[in-house]
Amino acid sequence: MRVIANRAAAGAVPLTGITYYLMSIANLIARNTAHRTLRGSGLTLNEWRVLRFAALAPAALASDVIASLGIDKTTVSRAIASLRARGLLVLRPNPEDRRETRLSLSAAGRRVHDRYQPVDLAVDASFEKQLSKSETLTLQRLLVKLHSHATSLSDG
Repeated sequence: MRVIANRAAAGAVPLTGITYYLMSIANLIARNTAHRTLRGSGLTLNEWRVLRFAALAPAALASDVIASLGIDKTTVSRAIASLRARGLLVLRPNPEDRRETRLSLSAAGRRVHDRYQPVDLAVDASFEKQLSKSETLTLQRLLVKLHSHATSLSDG
């Protein structure tokens, strides 16, 4: 990995494509989150992802979590069940389709989220510090575009 990073920093042709770098960065961030952000929380990385998603998108459906985060259904279901069992997540039937369930943080879930979110946001800020404001905005637009494309691939 360092060889690849050093080659890229030196302006050499990358050894691999976009998906390699996206997956590598995502895995490195996930490992950092699991070890640094969640230390002492009792949460797994996937539980944190679901909890954070529920905080950002109140009353979201489990299918929204799956589609947005790209986590498989079984993993999301396990995380939801665990968070619910610990009283961190509240499930309510979707009034438009009773087969679906809406996710919301409980008061305890909000407290856990609010306790660990600052560390998570500090990680985000550390990445943004590596880029100019213009680069950050460009990267965000490109990531949204690639996320949309990746979502369309998984739909087909």
